[in-house]
Order: sequence, then C-alpha cells, then structure tokens
Amino acid sequence: MKNSNVKPLQTNSAKVGDATAAPIASAQRVRPKRTRRKSGMREELLKAAVELFGSRGYEAVSLRDITAEVGLKPPAFYNHFKSKDELLVSAVLAALDMFNSEVVDNDEADMPPVERMNALIRRHVLYQIANAAFAKANDRLIDSAMLERIGSPGAKQEIRSHMRRYLDVLTQIVRDILAGRSDNALEPRICALAIGTMCDNVLMWYRPGGSDSPEKVARRMSELARNMLKVD
Repeated sequence: MKNSNVKPLQTNSAKVGDATAAPIASAQRVRPKRTRRKSGMREELLKAAVELFGSRGYEAVSLRDITAEVGLKPPAFYNHFKSKDELLVSAVLAALDMFNSEVVDNDEADMPPVERMNALIRRHVLYQIANAAFAKANDRLIDSAMLERIGSPGAKQEIRSHMRRYLDVLTQIVRDILAGRSDNALEPRICALAIGTMCDNVLMWYRPGGSDSPEKVARRMSELARNMLKVD
C-alpha cells in the first residue's frame, strides 16, 4: 500500500533485481501488514483476554501478559480499552456473542420441537469441539467467581442477559416437547440446564481423532436428551 508520507529512497538505479531496490520492496511489504494488524488489534486483544483469563485466572494475568500475547507495547493497550476490568467485560461479551451467533441465532422456531432440540444440541456440541481451547477458556471465564470481579451492575446484567439467551431458547423447546403431558415431574428449566451442562462438558472427555466423530457425539447427546424427556 502506497504511503504519501514516506519519502522514496534515493537510488541511481530502478532496475528490478538491483540490490539498491531491495529496501523499497521491503518497506512496501511491511507497511500493509502493519495496517492490517492495527485494524484487528481490538479483536486480538479480546481473544487473548478470553484465553489468558480463562486459563490462568483474572488476577494472575497482567496487562503486560496480554499485550505480549498479541505483540503490542503495553502503553498502546489504552488506545483500545480504558482498563483491565473493561477488557474483562468486553471479552466475556465477545465470547458469548460468538457462541450465540453460531448456536442460538440459527435456531428455527417453526421446526417440530424434538427436531429443533436435536438441531440446537448439534450446533452446541459441534461449536464446543470446533473451538475447544476457546470454549474451555470461555466456560471458565463466565463462572460465578469470575463474574463477581465485575463491579458494574449494568455490565453484570448485560452479561447475564447474553448468558440467558441459550437457556431461554432451550427451556421453551423443552416446554413445547412436554406440553400436553398429564404428569409434571419434569421441570423444563431444570431439564434445559441439565442438557446445556451436558453439551458444555463434552470437552471433558472428547478426544479428537478418537473413534467418535463430532457428529456422532452430537447424536449421542441428542439421544441422551430425548431419553431424559422420554421422547423418541
């Protein structure tokens, strides 16, 4: 990318292959890379925050750790976030948005309830497996102890609202599946919590390259959910 603020190097030869032309070519290669990196730096910081906070804990991670992870000088951090606490809130929301966009936003409310549940479980399981390291870190990031670090009531409420999206959808699906039954032994919210936890924890035992493919694991989770709800 041409930059009008950079004066061209003076040379007596413009021939391709001439050694004096090499610094110009090098500068032209480096400059676009720097521009691309700057434009995506906020996203890189958010991803690093999720992974580092989730794996080490909030207190154990310094801003220097985070900036080093993305190759940024510590003072430049404040061009993107006001504080470490603000980064935590933004990282949690970004991770939840990523999950919801892949798993919840693709829900089709007009599907038959059992098929709808199967589809939701499949998306959840496949998301966990495809984004294993990120998903593990995020699951630890949104536990109750970590959320207690967030001092702003408004931020806490926003995070809880994002967290409830999946659970609210799944609860309604379970409620629709159980509709019309004479017994009320199964509580939709409790069942939804159990199913969601089961899908979240698939990474505790799933091993890539094993005998069970991600699709097979998703089918098994759906089967367990249907057995819980006593449906075929």
